[in-house]
Amino acid sequence: MGLALEIQELSSNLPESKQKLVLEVIKGFMHFEEVMPYDAELIAAAEADIENGETVSHDKINWD
Repeated sequence: MGLALEIQELSSNLPESKQKLVLEVIKGFMHFEEVMPYDAELIAAAEADIENGETVSHDKINWD
C-alpha cells in the first residue's frame, strides 16, 4: 500500500475534528518536492475534500 493510501485509510477513521490536525502534522514532516507525484496528487485531493466539506462525519458512520 502506498504511503498516501495508508495515511488516507488511517485518518478516515478519526473524528472529523481531528482529520485537519493530522493533515497539518503530516505536512510538517513532509516536503512535497520529495513526495512521489501519485502521493502528492492523493494528498492534494484529500486536502480539497476537507476544505470542501466532502468528508463524512465520524458520527454519521454506522459502526455496527
